[in-house]
Formats: sequence, structure tokens, C-alpha cells
Amino acid sequence: MKRQPQMSLESPRFCKPTRQQIIDSNIQYLRVYQNYAVIFKEHVTKQSEKQIENITESNKQGRKYNGYMSYNTKSKIRKIIDAWLTGIERYNKAGQGKFKKEKRKPVFVTLTLPYEQFHSDYDIKRKILVPYIQELIKYYNVRYYFWRAEAQKNGNIHFHLIIDSYIHKDIITDTWNRALNKLHYIDAFESKHGHRNPPSTQIQSIAQNSNIISYIIKYSTKHEEGRIILGRIWGCSDELRNLNCYTEIIDNEKTNALNDLIASYDCRIVNEEHFTVIYFPQNFQIDGIPKTLLSSINKYYSSLYSQLYDRPMVKYPTNTLDENTEDITLKEVHELCLTR
Repeated sequence: MKRQPQMSLESPRFCKPTRQQIIDSNIQYLRVYQNYAVIFKEHVTKQSEKQIENITESNKQGRKYNGYMSYNTKSKIRKIIDAWLTGIERYNKAGQGKFKKEKRKPVFVTLTLPYEQFHSDYDIKRKILVPYIQELIKYYNVRYYFWRAEAQKNGNIHFHLIIDSYIHKDIITDTWNRALNKLHYIDAFESKHGHRNPPSTQIQSIAQNSNIISYIIKYSTKHEEGRIILGRIWGCSDELRNLNCYTEIIDNEKTNALNDLIASYDCRIVNEEHFTVIYFPQNFQIDGIPKTLLSSINKYYSSLYSQLYDRPMVKYPTNTLDENTEDITLKEVHELCLTR
């Protein structure tokens, strides 16, 4: 809930009352995410970006595949999903005005195996997941996708999939079950349960809401649990790989807008040597950002959306499983499991 600013003329700008001023003249640029913003000062390094979330990787083994998602990978995925879904959200929001536009309705889908896994992770991805995504693109208006593989507690591989088109849950399930039976998982389920309709999918609409988008981002980059997945653990459309969130050099106008934002909302601020993080309050919506800054954000995402969707459609996913780590040996996996 918005509250009235309580700043006096003597109060330092760009901070809540009674706090020290948190930024100085060395600001370089601003990056805005769904639930927080980062102000980078000069001499920004990869290390300073890493410190933002205080992530440590105790399992680093150089460039050798280790079954974990690295910090750099999590950061890349976070930017991809945040920029992509925010672009759709901003486009849909703009479409509520005088000129109605066709809205994209992204969904978050969970795909599971209905029977104990009896093929390798490689086969499941290549012979079930890839054809499934291809069918969604070909017949159900899916333009772009992101997927993440994880192991369930029972050891089966399962997938989380984000697509940019709403599809009825029955179609999602029927299409996935057909793909599953290419390796006879529906046949195996029927032999045990006497029918061919396992509850192998879950679907959740991604409402145009920053909290839902933030939840999806957090879920898609969470720490791995269970056994190691062989080969690639995530993939997306090629066009999404280089997306980034709104990032721009700060000028006086944007500084004043940020001052107003912090003064008006219960923002949590973390100030470090090379950057400052402004955490927006729970249930905060991007439209709560002052108009002088919001107009720049909307312009950026309008351009991003146009670059993604105002281009010829590629009918089939490419490089979905193009991964240098596919040649990991079972011996290496066994050694990694022993070290866990």
C-alpha cells in the first residue's frame, strides 16, 4: 500500500527518512527487475554483480560439468525469464487501452513421468521433450519456450516448461501423454493401473502480476535437489538467449524518480561499495514506479516485444539440447554422487 512521503528539506535524497544517503555521484547505470532494482556504480565487475545475491558455489570444479546450475547460469536464466515475461506483461497492459491487441497468455507447465523411469535422461529429453515442444509450436500458437529439468524424489526426471500461449489443460496432458508413449510410458502405466490417463501434467497461468513472475523465476533457478540430471538441465528458444532486463544510464530525472519511489514505498535497501539494491515491497507492481521512469521502462519492453514477435516464426525449436556436457560418463556421475 502506498504511503505518503515524510521527507523534509533537510532529509537526504534517495533514501528513507533518517537513513544516510545511499548513493553518490559515481552511479553508472540502473537495472530494474520484477521485484527489485540494482544501481551499479563505476568500476562494476562480475564479482560485484555476484555479490548482489550473496551466492556461493561450494561445488565449483572449474568448467567441468558437475550437475549443478552455476551462478552465471542462474543469473542468465533470471534475466531471460524476467525480460521475456515482463515484455509480455507490459505489452498486454498497453493493449487494454483504446486499441485492443492480441494478448499473449504465458503458462507454467510441469511435466512428469507416470511410471518408473526406464530410459536415460538423454532419451527422455530427445525423444519425448523435444517432439512435445515441436508439436506445441506447430499446432498451438507457441512462439517461445523455456524448460528446466529436475529429478523428483522418486528419481524420475521431470520438467518445468514456460510457454507463451495458453493451451487448455486437457490438450497439454493429451499431447504430453502421446509423447510419453513413444517410449511406452503410457503402456507401462496402463499395465499397472488399468487405464491410459495418468495425471502427468500440471498447468498454471502466469497472471500479469509481478509476484507470479517473481515466483516463476525463483522456481526456475532454485537449487538442485535429488540425483544429478545427465546432460543439459535447461534450454530455451534461441531468440530468448540474449534478453536482458531494462538497463539504462541514470540521469537526474531518473534519480529523482527513484528518490520518490523509495520515499513512497516500504523498500528495503542494501548498500554496498559498487552497487545498491532496492527491494520492492511484497505485492509491488511495476506501475507503481514514478511515471518519468516508467515511461522509459515501457518503451524498452515495447521494443523488446516487437523484436521477439514482429518477426517470421520459426516452426521448430533449434539447439534445444546442444550441450557440450552430454558426453559425461556414468563413472563421473557416480563419483559426483559420492561427493554429495
